Amino acid sequence: MLDLIAPKTKQIGFAYVTDSGSINTVHGELEYYINMDGNVYESFESIIDKYASNLNILKGYSSYNTLSQDEISTIDFTVKADATLTHNVMFMSYLGNIKQAFTDSIMHEMSTAMNTVGNEFSNVFVNLKVNDTLTTLVNASPQGIRIKTVAFTSEQATNTPNQFQSGAVVQFDSVVNSFNQHIIYNEQHIGKDFFIDGNSIINSNMHFDDNTSISESIYNDLYVIANDANITNFTIKE
Repeated sequence: MLDLIAPKTKQIGFAYVTDSGSINTVHGELEYYINMDGNVYESFESIIDKYASNLNILKGYSSYNTLSQDEISTIDFTVKADATLTHNVMFMSYLGNIKQAFTDSIMHEMSTAMNTVGNEFSNVFVNLKVNDTLTTLVNASPQGIRIKTVAFTSEQATNTPNQFQSGAVVQFDSVVNSFNQHIIYNEQHIGKDFFIDGNSIINSNMHFDDNTSISESIYNDLYVIANDANITNFTIKE
């Protein structure tokens, strides 16, 4: 008898190359479920991680010039590195809906994997509840491309708002949201074997492995706006 397994959830983000060759992301709470005899969630989560930790190419949608082991190039940006620039070609072709492209690809890839090894299941599904308050950061370095999805929290001082606060808050949030459509790099980490250029590029002093460094770098880069917005603390949580 097949056991009913409760759906699992995970906060996640997916980065992809658009039809114009730029970068974009979709993020939220991923719900995934399979009903079968035995626990195969390790395989499920391995497939999910492949989509979440790599730059994704949607067949029939993403526009690019070069897609190789050490170079990813579009009309909008170019990244070259001595390390492997890992990318993922979607399991299914683009069907007209970005969210569905990811959920269907993961679901059908999991189904195919289970059928290949002869595992029986009665139902499998993947659903993404989009959450636009999250930010998916894409980082390029000589070590490759890394991706993480985070929630930012800002605190405002309780003193009387200044005349610029309302507009500055909107501007601050707009800049933070723009990270969803950019590749971040640290110029100090660039060596002779790494090159990055294009419109979708942001230079920052952040150390991508350190969440405190990320939040401090963003706050320092946006200090003038943050000061007008009366923001006194800015933190990050994965």
